[in-house]
Amino acid sequence: MLAYLEKQLRKSRKEGLEEGLEKGLEKGLEKGRGEGRGEGKLEMGISVALAMLGNNEPEEKILLYTGFTPEQLAEIRDGRRSKG
Repeated sequence: MLAYLEKQLRKSRKEGLEEGLEKGLEKGLEKGRGEGRGEGKLEMGISVALAMLGNNEPEEKILLYTGFTPEQLAEIRDGRRSKG
């Protein structure tokens, strides 16, 4: 009887570990995808802002279309100037 209980305990531990690893992996992948989408949106916003700056669009319009703060736009503008 004791051997049976020990065997069941080991089996339960193994199943619990596997389930925990699977859930952790799923959660990590989900988080990574979300971060990737966020980075993609940021890069797209920067591209839009740079194009609008290149076309001499007003700052208010760029802020409205990109959702950036004035500080973020200034950082993009300063980076553009230092690169050329």
